[in-house]
Amino acid sequence: MTRQDYLNECVVAYDYLRDTLGFDAIHAVGSSFGSYLSCLLSGQRNISSLALRVPANYFDAGFSDTPQYIQSDKLDEEKWAVEQPTSGTISLRALGHFNGKVLVVESGKDAIIRPETIAGYVQSVPEARLTHIVMKNAPHGITRDEAAMQEFQQILIDWFTAQQSD
Repeated sequence: MTRQDYLNECVVAYDYLRDTLGFDAIHAVGSSFGSYLSCLLSGQRNISSLALRVPANYFDAGFSDTPQYIQSDKLDEEKWAVEQPTSGTISLRALGHFNGKVLVVESGKDAIIRPETIAGYVQSVPEARLTHIVMKNAPHGITRDEAAMQEFQQILIDWFTAQQSD
């Protein structure tokens, strides 16, 4: 599947939540590639807010014609750390046009997503709508790290709770 295919799947899921289940406020939460897709979805559908954990970014080339597994396999971790785009991509442009609140969560011990990539996302959002949190001891993947999972869950709970009081 290409990145366009994955985005199309996100649009179908959004439309299902809106049309079939009747949700009128849909928030997108993504991690890594899911964060990238959440930004793209915000350019096509009415997303209330975005929570982006360790957002990945990709060059625009190959968006609709290169399978994602090939796109990801092209770059080993070491090369990926050097070649990630930090500005001017479709995900950052979509984020720049997004008018809702944005949470960006960075992992302090991330060996995959470099700080410059996170900075590209942070710089795409006006400060008044941005919350940027660094989980100092978290790696990129937190599914096997119970403490990091709990920390991220609490960050989400606190952030969504604070939005309701705004």
